[in-house]
Amino acid sequence: MSTIPDGGSSGGGQNSPWPDLPVDILSSIADRLDPKIGTLRLRSLCRSWHSSLSPLPSSITFPLKLPFPLSNGVSTSPSHLSLSKRTIYLLSPPENLSNGGFLIKVEEREGKRNAFSLFDPLLSNAKFPQPKLSLNLLDFRVSVVFESYVVNSAFGGVLQNPFKKAVVAKNFAGNGDFIVLGLKLSGELLIWRIGDEQWTEIGVNGRSFDDIISYNGKFYATADKKGRLVMIDSRLKPFDLVPKLMFGEGKCTYLVECDGNLYVVDRVGVDDSRDFKLGVFKLDDKGRFWDYELDLNDCVFFVGDDANFSLSRNDYHGDIGNVIYFKGVTLEDDGDRIGGIDEFTKVFEMKTNSSSYLVESESYAKLYWPPSSWFSLAVALNLR
Repeated sequence: MSTIPDGGSSGGGQNSPWPDLPVDILSSIADRLDPKIGTLRLRSLCRSWHSSLSPLPSSITFPLKLPFPLSNGVSTSPSHLSLSKRTIYLLSPPENLSNGGFLIKVEEREGKRNAFSLFDPLLSNAKFPQPKLSLNLLDFRVSVVFESYVVNSAFGGVLQNPFKKAVVAKNFAGNGDFIVLGLKLSGELLIWRIGDEQWTEIGVNGRSFDDIISYNGKFYATADKKGRLVMIDSRLKPFDLVPKLMFGEGKCTYLVECDGNLYVVDRVGVDDSRDFKLGVFKLDDKGRFWDYELDLNDCVFFVGDDANFSLSRNDYHGDIGNVIYFKGVTLEDDGDRIGGIDEFTKVFEMKTNSSSYLVESESYAKLYWPPSSWFSLAVALNLR
């Protein structure tokens, strides 16, 4: 995704001393940068720095092989599952801060140079075509927004995958453990850590869970179609924190982190019409109640298949705020489709308490879609 300038440096001329900077100083600079995108950008500045700095090695290589869950003590498949990591970036112009930039979701093919796939920021199976133009990271301010994880079957099919969602804690409970929490389609929770031969079911006496998140080194989930908040502690035991939502329904909830706070988005009404509403609640300072929020403090929320994430005002300086980008449902084949697409992203405006389709709003779409210089919107839509 990066381009190394010719001539040895990024703009200092042939006699610039920067390419000859000692390796120990370069390494000291790299230690103060983001370990992923910061080091990549530093290596992109000139050929000398590219050869002097090595990419940080990853202790865990993706896709990561996972066992297939047991059913009544017996494996349900002779094969295995795989866990892929996808990173959501915000690319912004370096000078014009009022132009908020745009999001991309990238799945890198580890071990292969400059090999990556682009995905829809919300839909886990919606893959974009490769861009027609190369992307020079030096032309943008690049920030990591979120890392999401997707469980796939070894056969690449949907029917064999028992998981609705998966989240990862890289330093669970401060112990440095890499642990995967999986939410099954049936609403059960399973835990897997590096070295385990099988998943461990969390004993919750038949309770059903709605959404999961990795937050502050622990796992949290909403349960029982009531917006109840459950924490998975260091003993891998569930602990009820918040009994239920005092307002709203809680039948369909989504957990989101923003500015270090934990939120739950509550969907009310039928989603295949414009009549559905979204309520937003923030976990109080003591972690015991959901406080109803009238707005998002100009932040932007995204609720999708494999991840829910946010853009904070500390990182995003565009003119979009107090809205929730939301995955639509599959419409019936009744001729009402827009552009022949089955699934639509909607945008819910907190101020007006109303929603609209993303394709109907150019201002909202500019944050969500890669620029037209890569490929046209029509092509991206038709390839979903």
